[in-house]
Amino acid sequence: MNNSSGLELTQNYNSFKKSKLAITLGGKTKTLVLKEKLDKRDKSKQSSAIVPNIIHSLDASHLAQVIITAFENNTKPIITIHDCFGTHPNLMEKLIEIVKIEFIKLI
Repeated sequence: MNNSSGLELTQNYNSFKKSKLAITLGGKTKTLVLKEKLDKRDKSKQSSAIVPNIIHSLDASHLAQVIITAFENNTKPIITIHDCFGTHPNLMEKLIEIVKIEFIKLI
């Protein structure tokens, strides 16, 4: 899948073989879990992760495009925290417009 920034999105959740190793020293036992990566996909993890991964990727793409467009339109400084944006009060209307336009472009 390609998003608006041109980045190709993939997800590869492999299956693992788990081996437990119990070590006792001084009367205390510690269990160590060793994971060996297998050459097959974990179908359950692949299917349960796809929607959150797509949403996260779209959110990240939107954030990047808002910053690029804001700088191209001399709407700076811009600050971001996750999916929140901020700038000087006199630039806020322009930033709101950019956020909306870039969101529409994702569709």
